[in-house]
Amino acid sequence: MTKLYFWINMRTEKRQENFEKDHSHLRDRFLCLTVGLIIIGFCLSGLLTTSSDFANRRTEIESLFLSIPSRDTARDFSKEFSKRPHTPGSPRDATLAKRVLQLFQDELGISRTAESIFQAGSPESRNATLRLTAKDRVSQPTAWIDVYYPDLDTPKQQDVEVLDQYGQTTWAANLAEEGDPLDEDAYNSRNDVPTWHYYSADGMVEGKLVYVNYGTKQDFEALLSAGVNLTGKIALARYGEVYRGIKVENAQFSGAIGLLMYTDIRDDGRVTAQNGYAIYPHGPARNPSSVQRGSAHMLYLYPGDISTPGYPAYQNASRQEPSNVLSIPSIPISWKTAQALMEESGMFNDFISSKVVRLINRVDRAPAPIWNTMAAIPGHIKDEVVVLGCHRDAWVLGAADPVSGTVSLLEVVRAFGALLRTGWKPLRTILFTSWDAEEEVLSMMDADIWRSGIPPTSVARHLGLMTLRLADSLILPLNISRGASALDDYLTSVETRFNASKSLHVLRKSIARLRAASAELEEEKNQSRLNFFDTIVGKSPSFSSRIFGPTTAGLYARPYPPYSGWLGQFVSQTSLKWFEEEIWQAYIRVANANKKSMMFERGFLSDEGLPERPWFKNLIVGPDREQGYEGTPFPALAEAFQSGNSNRVEYETQRLMNLLEVLTVKLGS
Repeated sequence: MTKLYFWINMRTEKRQENFEKDHSHLRDRFLCLTVGLIIIGFCLSGLLTTSSDFANRRTEIESLFLSIPSRDTARDFSKEFSKRPHTPGSPRDATLAKRVLQLFQDELGISRTAESIFQAGSPESRNATLRLTAKDRVSQPTAWIDVYYPDLDTPKQQDVEVLDQYGQTTWAANLAEEGDPLDEDAYNSRNDVPTWHYYSADGMVEGKLVYVNYGTKQDFEALLSAGVNLTGKIALARYGEVYRGIKVENAQFSGAIGLLMYTDIRDDGRVTAQNGYAIYPHGPARNPSSVQRGSAHMLYLYPGDISTPGYPAYQNASRQEPSNVLSIPSIPISWKTAQALMEESGMFNDFISSKVVRLINRVDRAPAPIWNTMAAIPGHIKDEVVVLGCHRDAWVLGAADPVSGTVSLLEVVRAFGALLRTGWKPLRTILFTSWDAEEEVLSMMDADIWRSGIPPTSVARHLGLMTLRLADSLILPLNISRGASALDDYLTSVETRFNASKSLHVLRKSIARLRAASAELEEEKNQSRLNFFDTIVGKSPSFSSRIFGPTTAGLYARPYPPYSGWLGQFVSQTSLKWFEEEIWQAYIRVANANKKSMMFERGFLSDEGLPERPWFKNLIVGPDREQGYEGTPFPALAEAFQSGNSNRVEYETQRLMNLLEVLTVKLGS
């Protein structure tokens, strides 16, 4: 699914410092005012006449934007991008990265002539990114590809066999999916990508099979309590409850030498063939040969490239021995294969098979190229950036995940291209990103928008409109007061889980102070916006009518007249001192309010990070150590309670209080 990411870096203090430093130099001051006035003019044009004019213009622009996403275009993109498998590092993956680049270029009016594919970390790559916010920043849309080199696995051999007492194979599993005969592309590609786990250990192991239910920590503890010895055994787990990498970790910790993982149709609810539903592709019931591929490394320790933790995977980067991969092999299998395996190995009436099973997982691991495709629309403010992106790589064809997200992103870009052709320019820079290697390297979980019944055109309209408003709103539409209130709910969940309300009452007081500061900031955001409008309209109504009224149209602006003429005329007829003190200070007030809004979630970060997981810096929410997929509130504090160490609980409580108190002061300063 398409994800929305957005950050803003503001240098308000520096702008003001430079302005004051050059106060005695009229020319330098004039240049500074020119920049400020362009920003202000963009923000206010249209509001300078009447509010209804602005509302009408905003509706006009948004209506144009929403009219662009098309079901026909989305369908064509979906067919094109899901025609063949495109795993990271594959030739097809590179082809689609370049195709996205071409689409970005065509829709945003960017020439294809210039070299646009760079080695990540090269001067050209760094220049493409840094010039989005530099003093000599780009003024026109730009697009490029950054090529990185993470460690990628290539599957060589995956087998599951049942052995007799002499070590001879009596049964071998068919690990391939049957495919969809109604879909020619899918059916022809059914054997192109083996059923395997990314970052699973290379190896061949033999041992009896032990059924471990979901493979949770509690499941393994129950088996050990029942006297089941897992040492030297191969665990058989069903998908669900916890992340697959945690299943492998639990199995390894319990002494198992390998893990097989299958999707159990009992977890499909009522939508099963047993309940009368037709089997896919003829109906919604699970095809018994379907297999869930995925990554099996410990992303809850740190995500990203396993060999370059904390720094970019450039082609010449130094490599480390991975510390977030496990040492036992694992393979995903289908429900159909699991049923046959349990029968052939003689374990239907027991937790342990009567026969030995052989698991073979052969993979090659080496740095390989991946392609991140980027495009940017420069905004009026140089150091504020809104980022919208999704991943592009897939395990096989990827029609649901990730092609639905890619289609949504492309439809959003088409809509922004239509706005650009009217002369529109955003207040903030917009960066579009089509990332590679998410399935294998980043391993972030995506909601499946196709399965939820939401077409890409609807997603494009929704996320695109969010991006448009983030990029063009004078005051950032971020409700931090609501975020601060959520901390109370987070704390309640921890208190309930560990029966700890008495020991955490001081932390709740810190949250209350943060909530009060957040509410005050929300009011300041509103007041600074009103003050900004009143300053322009009230002080110089002729300015609005002569300069902006007939030419531009609001936050969603049309082209400006050449400012060298009208700005000079305006400055010559207007008190420069009034402009400096009134307009500039009004703008600084708005900028400071926006800066504090962006400071809110950054204030949750700790340089120390989570205990034993320093890659994760957020003390408010983080991946659950035992579940893997889900976020857990106050992770360091929750783990301290789990440890039973009162000193650790006190330390983590104090660390949170210090963090929240510092943030409270910053929001109120």
